Amino acid sequence: MADLVREGASKIEGMEVKMLSCDEAKPSDVLWADGLAVGTPTNLGGISWKMKKFWDEFAADHWDKVDGRICCTFSSQGGHAGGAELACQAMGTVLMNFGFLFFGVTDYVSKIHTLHYGACVTKQPRDEISKAACIRLGVRLAEWTAVFFDGKKHLHPLLTTKKADKDRAAAEKEKKEEDVKKSTSVRLVVTIDVPPENQAEWISKAKELSEETWKEDGCLFYKFLKGKASKSRFLVVEDWASRKHLERHSASAHFQKIVPAQGAISTNVEIAVGQSPLGVNQKRKAPQDANVANVVHVLTTMDVAEPTQYEWTRLAKDLVRTARKVDGCIDYAYFLKDEQDEKNAGYVRYVCVEEWSNVQAREEFHKTSQYTQFSPLLLKLCKQVRQDVCTAIEGYPIRTTSPTMSLAPTSSKKVLVFTKATDYIHASLPAAASFIARLCTKLGYEPIVSDDGALLEKGCGINFEAVCMVNNSGQLFDPSKECLNDHIRAGRGVFGLHACLASFLNGQDAFGGTKMKATTHIIEETFGAHFLNHPPPQDGDVHIDTKAAKALNLELPANFTHHDEFFNYNKNPADVEGVTVVATVDESTYEGGLMGKRHPVVWYRALGEAKAPIFYSALGHFSHFYNGLGKPHVAQIIEAGLRHVLKINDSS
Repeated sequence: MADLVREGASKIEGMEVKMLSCDEAKPSDVLWADGLAVGTPTNLGGISWKMKKFWDEFAADHWDKVDGRICCTFSSQGGHAGGAELACQAMGTVLMNFGFLFFGVTDYVSKIHTLHYGACVTKQPRDEISKAACIRLGVRLAEWTAVFFDGKKHLHPLLTTKKADKDRAAAEKEKKEEDVKKSTSVRLVVTIDVPPENQAEWISKAKELSEETWKEDGCLFYKFLKGKASKSRFLVVEDWASRKHLERHSASAHFQKIVPAQGAISTNVEIAVGQSPLGVNQKRKAPQDANVANVVHVLTTMDVAEPTQYEWTRLAKDLVRTARKVDGCIDYAYFLKDEQDEKNAGYVRYVCVEEWSNVQAREEFHKTSQYTQFSPLLLKLCKQVRQDVCTAIEGYPIRTTSPTMSLAPTSSKKVLVFTKATDYIHASLPAAASFIARLCTKLGYEPIVSDDGALLEKGCGINFEAVCMVNNSGQLFDPSKECLNDHIRAGRGVFGLHACLASFLNGQDAFGGTKMKATTHIIEETFGAHFLNHPPPQDGDVHIDTKAAKALNLELPANFTHHDEFFNYNKNPADVEGVTVVATVDESTYEGGLMGKRHPVVWYRALGEAKAPIFYSALGHFSHFYNGLGKPHVAQIIEAGLRHVLKINDSS
C-alpha cells in the first residue's frame, strides 16, 4: 500500500517523496515533511503497537513542532469489514493530537469504492480498484501540500483530479446514453400531403416499399395510413429495433429508389423521430377485433412548455398506463422528437401514437375517470399542433412483427405467429416472424403475429389452425391456464423455430453456456425435448435424411456446411418414440456438442390420438436465413415444416 501511495504522491509536479517504515523513520523525517501519509495494519480496530510506540516517543520532544502540517492515513485488514476504517480514524486522532490537519477524500475510485477516511484494503492491494484507492490517496496528499505549502493553486483537486473525474464521468454518461439511444427501439412518424391526382401512383410505391421493408432485420412495425379529415393527408408510422436498424433502412436500395420518387409527387409536412421518455412498457398488444379494417390510428403532435415538461410527462405516463388497460388498446405511447425546431424556442415537441381495435374502444377510454381527469390538465400544459385520425389504406398489405394483426384478412383460417421473448431476444426475430407471416399468406392463411401470451391461454376465443412459436424465450404464458394441449388434442399443428425450445427456463444466460432446467414440461411434452445450452455460433456439417425429407417434399443437399447456434437438449429427440429426424449436425465438425453421434437439428412427430403434426427446426439464429441474403436452406426447411403442421401437400 505504501509503495502505491508513494507512486500517487510522485505524480504531482515538484514533489519530493520519501517512503520509510516505522522502524526506519526518525523524528527528523516527520519534521522534514509538509505532508504525511501514515499507514498501519488494523489491530483490533485500532493501530499497531509499533505505530503507537513511535508516536508516544515522538511526543516527548516534538509535541508542538508539526502544527498545520497535512496528513492522511491508510490501513489493511484481514477480511472485509475487518476494521480498517476504524484504524484510519484512530490513526487520524493520534495525528490531530499533534496539530496535523487530517483531510477526508470525497472521490470514488469505482461505483462502490471510496476512501473518505483513508485508503482501506483487505490483506494487500491486489485488484485494480484497491490499487487505485492507494494511488488516489497519495495524489490527494500531494495536491493539498502543493496548494497550501507551495501556493500552487492551479493544483487544487477541483481543478485537476476531481475535474478529470467529473469530465470522465460525464463522457461515460454521454456514451452510455448514446449507446442506449442506439440500441433502444426508435419510433418514427412521417406526415405527408399527397395531391389527389398523384395518390394512385404514390400508394403503389408505398405498397412496394412496404413489401421490401418488411424483409429487413429490426423492422418491428411499418404502416402507411390515410388521414380521415384531409383528402391529401397520409402518414407513415414506423417502429425499429434500434437506430442502427433505421439507418440501414434509410441506406437500403429500395428506400433510396422509392422514397425520392414518392417525394417528387408529395410534400413532407413533418418527420418526427424519437424514443419514448416516459419509462412505460409500450409494446403493442394483440387487437381484440379480428377485423383489421376497423383498426383506428390517432397521431397527435403537441408542443410542451419547457418549465411544465416534468409535470406534463408525469400526467402523460399515468394516461399511458390507463389507456393500455382498456380492452381494444393496441398501442398508446408518447415519444419526444429528437430534433427540436429552433423557431419553437421554449417548447419541446412530443408525438402521441394511438392504435385501437375499433372506434368504440377509444370511446370507452375517453369515458374513464383518469382520462376525464388527466386529459384537460395535459392540454393546459401544451399546445396541440395537429391531430390526425387515420385508417389503413384500402388494399394495403398491413404487416407487423409486433403483436398487432399482421395482414389484412384474406381467410377465416388463422395461424398464430407467436413472438414473445422476455429473456434473450434474437435480433432476427422480426425478420423470422415476417417471413413466416408471408408464407402463411402464400398458403392461404391469415397470420396473427403477436407476443400476447393470453392467446395461448384458455379463453382466448380463437381456434388457430396452427401455432408457430418463433425464437421465443422466458415465461411465455401461465402454464396453469395453457390451451396448447387443447389445441394439440384437437389435432392441430405446432411449429417450433430455434429458440422456442429455450422458453420456460430457470434462468437466463446471454452466452448460452450454462446448463438450464425447465420450469414446466410443456415444451418437452410438445417437441420431445427441452433446451439445455449451446456453444457459440460456428460452422458445422449438417446431414439430411433424404427419406424423411422426401416425405415433406423437402429438397436439400444431402450434406452441407451451416453456420448457426447448435443447441444441446435435456434429452436426445432421436431417442423419443415417434420422432422422425430430418436433419442432424456432425458434432466432430464443431465444438461444444453434447448429444453424441446423432445430434438432431430438424425433426417432426405426430402427437396424441388426433395425431397433431409437430415440427421443430433448431436452425434459425440469423436474419439472413429469412431475408434472402443467405443460403435458402433454412427458409426451405421452414416452409416444409409450415406445410407439414398445416397438413398441406406432404405425404407424411
